[in-house]
Amino acid sequence: MERPDATVHDLNARRVLRTRILGGVISEYRYIA
Repeated sequence: MERPDATVHDLNARRVLRTRILGGVISEYRYIA
């Protein structure tokens, strides 16, 4: 069985990773522009 806290941890990890990727893209876009 899957534990609920494991799912929450996975969602948080994905959100952090997505935010980090978006931050990198924005910084690169600003650097180019």
